[in-house]
Amino acid sequence: MLPVKLKRGEKLGELQRVTSGNLDQKDVDHYDVINAKGDKVGKVAHTTTMSLAPPFNERHWLVQEDLAGNVVVDARW
Repeated sequence: MLPVKLKRGEKLGELQRVTSGNLDQKDVDHYDVINAKGDKVGKVAHTTTMSLAPPFNERHWLVQEDLAGNVVVDARW
C-alpha cells in the first residue's frame, strides 16, 4: 500500500506509467487524486528504481501534491 493521504471520499484516479533506462530500471507511476464529486484535487508520483547489479535493490519515492503544488507526502523507502 502506498503512503498516500486521502480525505474522506477521495480516491486515486487512473494510472499512467513511464518507464526509462536502457533496461527499464526506473518506473514512474502517476495518479490523480479525485474527490467524491469526480474533480481532480491533487496528484501522486511513485518512482521505483531498481539496481542492475546484485543484490538488485529497489528504491521507492512517493510525492503527493495538491493542485496548488503544495507537498502533502514526500516519502522514501
